[in-house]
Amino acid sequence: MTKNKILILADDLDLSDLLLQRLPLEGYEPMIAADGYEGLRKFQNVQPALVLLDLTMSAMDGWDICQRIRKIATTPILMLTDQIEEETIKRGLDLGADDYLIKPFCMQVLMARIRTLLHPVCTKLEVNWAQ
Repeated sequence: MTKNKILILADDLDLSDLLLQRLPLEGYEPMIAADGYEGLRKFQNVQPALVLLDLTMSAMDGWDICQRIRKIATTPILMLTDQIEEETIKRGLDLGADDYLIKPFCMQVLMARIRTLLHPVCTKLEVNWAQ
């Protein structure tokens, strides 16, 4: 598998450490940013294939980070949060997140969602209906 860079924007050290250990086992290259400003700098410098974004961060929250990324890129964003209210989930998706996963989550489910978000989209489908 090609190493896809995944930017983890989270100030939850336990979550960050867990992802730093697991993602390479799945063929991904993780990098961490503990606050929004550092995360946006890394995003622009590294241009990751995917962003894992915690909503509750210091300095700049996940809502603002998501909006700023959406203004400059279509990179998939998967929000990771303990906020379970339907309105919060709707807000995250409306702001541009591609997926939303509630903590605590199953690591296998997270890996499946990452694979889905990084799966290449077929842009041209050729079907020979005459056969």
